[in-house]
Amino acid sequence: MFRIVERLNELGAIFPAKLAIKEANELEMISAFSALQEDQSKWNIFLTNFLANNRIVLLFTPLLFELRTLLITLKCSAQTSTESQMIGEVLTEVIGQSPTNQIIPKILLGIQETRLAHTIIDTLWRDLIDTWIAWNQVISRQYPST
Repeated sequence: MFRIVERLNELGAIFPAKLAIKEANELEMISAFSALQEDQSKWNIFLTNFLANNRIVLLFTPLLFELRTLLITLKCSAQTSTESQMIGEVLTEVIGQSPTNQIIPKILLGIQETRLAHTIIDTLWRDLIDTWIAWNQVISRQYPST
């Protein structure tokens, strides 16, 4: 179960790095496009960065699939093992503790332009949060603090 958190942290490192490259390419595209009127050779810069960004977005496809799988695995694990304290610790780390709880929101910010993927990941993230809240309520009823 802790391997899932490790992989989530790895994905949390991969996405921002690729998104930073994509953002830098977009800035270069803007400057090349604005200079296109004066110098037609800027078209090559624009096109190169455009194609590089398309490749980056294509790289996101398997990573987003893996992210979806991780979120679904966490949710299913929590739903099937309400007795396990370990799943509670993992969910608390992923959802309730910084910096791990910032990974998914940061990825969501970066993939806003990929509407379908954003909607799916956002829905799964919200479902996982709801599952964590429900899991905490079940545990607090089973083991009252007083």
